Amino acid sequence: MFYDPQHRLYQTSNQSNMNDTDQIYTMQDIKDTVGGVGSNSTVMVGSNGTSDENGVALLAAYDEAKAKITQVENIQAYTTFPFESWMNQNFGYYQLLFSPNPGLGDTPLNVPYEWTADFGNGVETYTIIITQRLSGTNMKFRISLNGVYQTNLTFPNIDTQGFPVREVQTNMATLIIGPGTYNIPSDLELDDLVNVVGIAKQEEIVKITGNGVHVKSGANNATYPIVIGGFTTDGIWMESNLPYITYRQIRSTQPASFQMKNYGAGSVDGTFIRCVSEYESFGSGDENTVPTGVSADGTFLECLASSSFGCKQADSSGLYIRCNNAGGYNGNTDDARFHQLGYSFGYYADVFNGYLVDCGGDYQAFCAYANDIGANFINCQGGQRCFAYKAVTNDGQYINCVTTSNYAFSGVAQGDHSGALYISCTALGGNNAAAFAFGAPDQYGGSTACEATFINCTSTGAYPFGGGPSYYSLKECHSKVLSCFAIGQTNGDFPAVAGNGKIRNSIDPTYAVVNYG
Repeated sequence: MFYDPQHRLYQTSNQSNMNDTDQIYTMQDIKDTVGGVGSNSTVMVGSNGTSDENGVALLAAYDEAKAKITQVENIQAYTTFPFESWMNQNFGYYQLLFSPNPGLGDTPLNVPYEWTADFGNGVETYTIIITQRLSGTNMKFRISLNGVYQTNLTFPNIDTQGFPVREVQTNMATLIIGPGTYNIPSDLELDDLVNVVGIAKQEEIVKITGNGVHVKSGANNATYPIVIGGFTTDGIWMESNLPYITYRQIRSTQPASFQMKNYGAGSVDGTFIRCVSEYESFGSGDENTVPTGVSADGTFLECLASSSFGCKQADSSGLYIRCNNAGGYNGNTDDARFHQLGYSFGYYADVFNGYLVDCGGDYQAFCAYANDIGANFINCQGGQRCFAYKAVTNDGQYINCVTTSNYAFSGVAQGDHSGALYISCTALGGNNAAAFAFGAPDQYGGSTACEATFINCTSTGAYPFGGGPSYYSLKECHSKVLSCFAIGQTNGDFPAVAGNGKIRNSIDPTYAVVNYG
């Protein structure tokens, strides 16, 4: 059972997704996730018609939800301590630091309002303008009396009678989408303070087809952050720099989703929780274009996509937690399109910074071919040619990372890797499965000697720490290797050192201690 646009509770003829009531959120579940849920601020839409009819109803329901947004102006005095206020700033300006935090809503700037009080010269009616909101507790005001800016007010009772602040309180709205398919004739444009959530606990039960979802700047508000999620869609895109929106459990069936539409330039911000897409998504460019100016700067928790997350001429300063880690994602990952998770996390990136924890990737993941790496990689796991393979400048920090294939950890460096730090990293999988780890050279002589620092790292494969077979032109260790283990059974020895290379207190395949250089 679910609701139609007129809010009538009814049975649907298609019950295939409705037999398990555990798959449907209760109203309390939704209230716990989003704000703005109430009898006067919620619109519910259901799929009681054809998919095309449902799509038209969905677009209309969003407009109905926008109409339920209300604003109330409030002028209220908030107390603060005199010693936390900078009184006369000249030309009628005053700065106050409110304590305790008043928890204000929107405080419109440069809008005059009046307040009658004793500010040290007897009871008067003053005109006040908020000129700058520096933080939630710190604001600047300009105060005038009968058109004359006041420069000598002392606010004697500011800790008891308080100081008036004009705020506009917004009552957000929520659109709840019932199970079914909604074939929309045009993009669902989210441009206001409306939470949009599917009522099912698995996003595949609510499907938006035909077009996608486009999130715009009007939906982005620091004081009233909205939540979007709980559905599958034929693409979801957002305008640049929308940091106050949370995207939760959304599956996109289209590439280049969760970013600006058509590979547009800008910054991908906000919080993305258990979202899934096809390739070149979450702030990535297109290999067929010139540098795109895409920047992945949001927070990504348990998200999933290949060739994504700050790849292909993109930048990133984002936070990534358990992304592309099949054990972390709770949704349906049976779709084979999402099995290849290579070329992710900075593949061919311009500048890749940020912080990655418990993330996974397959072929050429984790900044392969990146131009400039400054990120932190913690407990990440990759496949072949991962972790700065053929990267140019590498100042990244890699802690407790694992590869199960060849040429990982600064393999075939193309520039300066002297700033890279690898601690407790492992190339695991046997001689042929984890060969050429930790600063591997190029057999054709097209690489720069790797000068990274490796501490407590382990290789079980062949030719580690800059080594290579006889036909390699560059096969010496130029790195700083401290307390590391080269324990491959065939060709697993440490190579000779050259340049600035040093091997200290390390263990070779015979378990002998090695000190070279």
